[in-house]
Amino acid sequence: MPVLLAPAAAEIFGGRYSGEIYRRLWLTVPLANFLMGDGQVRAYAEGLRRLGAQGVVIRRLELANNALTDQGLVPLARALKCCSRLEHLDLSSNRIRREGCDALGRYLVDLNDEDGGCAISTLLMSKNNMGEAAARSVLKAMRDQVTVTELDLSSNKVGGGGVGQSLAELLEDNTTLQVRPPPASPLVCSQIFCGCDNAAPGARLERDHEQGV
Repeated sequence: MPVLLAPAAAEIFGGRYSGEIYRRLWLTVPLANFLMGDGQVRAYAEGLRRLGAQGVVIRRLELANNALTDQGLVPLARALKCCSRLEHLDLSSNRIRREGCDALGRYLVDLNDEDGGCAISTLLMSKNNMGEAAARSVLKAMRDQVTVTELDLSSNKVGGGGVGQSLAELLEDNTTLQVRPPPASPLVCSQIFCGCDNAAPGARLERDHEQGV
């Protein structure tokens, strides 16, 4: 899969190259660990919108550790509607809260309602310290989002059992969804939000009642 490196990404997103050159390419956009901040992420969001409108296929978007907040994620989520074949979205280690999660949830649900549905299969949002309301917003969107098979909301320190119970119910309804790391039982699902990363990433939830515990 072609990889679009950050300097080239800046030039392309800035309009220096024709979309014809990259039309129908299946791209990875690796922009993790640049600490760009909301202003630069908004600029990249506009570039993504333009590339999507020109027919460029973007499969992976990596934006971990970019000091991204709701002010950058809201326009990014709107731009992602032009990237309907995006499969992998990494927003880990940022500062995303309720407004950003609401916008992301609308993006997921809207794409799922469109013909052909949404292609996203991996959504990574660990270490955002997002809070309970934001975590609930993501989980609510997941109820209508059947293409996501890997979800990471670990180390978000929301506390309490309410969100954990919502996750347990979601996993009961969605048998293909994996959480990273998996909770030991639906009764302790809240551990994934509190940084209790003591289980192997990507493993399926083994529910207590299935084990006869």
